[in-house]
Amino acid sequence: MRTALRFAVAGYIVMLTLALLAGRWPLQGPVILSIIRGHGVHVGDALVLLVSASVSIAVLTGRP
Repeated sequence: MRTALRFAVAGYIVMLTLALLAGRWPLQGPVILSIIRGHGVHVGDALVLLVSASVSIAVLTGRP
């Protein structure tokens, strides 16, 4: 895969992740870290960030 295509795919993954985190979605789960009551980092948000970071790194490094 070409380098430019790798960056494009990784950028697309990042944009999808940001859109998912910015919106309200049903798989958020309980709050892990909360600054204001009811608002904060949810379990689902942390999982989405972990998975998207792993996939982006795999795409950029060229791992299958």
